[in-house]
Parts: sequence; C-alpha cells; structure tokens
Amino acid sequence: MVYAADEQRYEKIPYRRVSDSGLILPAVSFGLWRNLGDQMPLENSRKVILSAFDNGIFLLIMHRIMGLVMVQRKKLLVQFIVKI
Repeated sequence: MVYAADEQRYEKIPYRRVSDSGLILPAVSFGLWRNLGDQMPLENSRKVILSAFDNGIFLLIMHRIMGLVMVQRKKLLVQFIVKI
C-alpha cells in the first residue's frame, strides 16, 4: 500500500520557530518510547505514525532513557513504516 500524506496536514496544528535557527517544528511531538514497540503489532504502529504525519506531527521523539538498543529498534521501525 502506498502512503499519500494528507494535503492539509500543516494546517492542523500550530508550529513554532526554534530560536533564530530558522527551524520550524510542530508544537506537539510524538513519543515513540511510550506508544510503539514490541507490545504493539507492526500494522498498528504504522497506522499511528502515519496518522501523526497526517495531522502535522513530524517530530518523533526516541528518548535515550530506554537504552540505545531500543532507540535503534524504534528508528528501524520508523524507517520501515515510512518506506511502506
């Protein structure tokens, strides 16, 4: 299945400029360490991440507190889902 992002995704939530860097990020981020992983089937993870994208959330947080192995697994999960 080919993913087509919602055309209106950047109009759904506010965005903030980060200092004077020029970087603009969504006011809301998505914490993968609590929402995805081994306890959730891959298809559910895919739906959740793509729904976040469709709603303008593209800042995915993979906190180091869960350990480097878990961070690497989450990064691979996101890369796999985005390529689907």
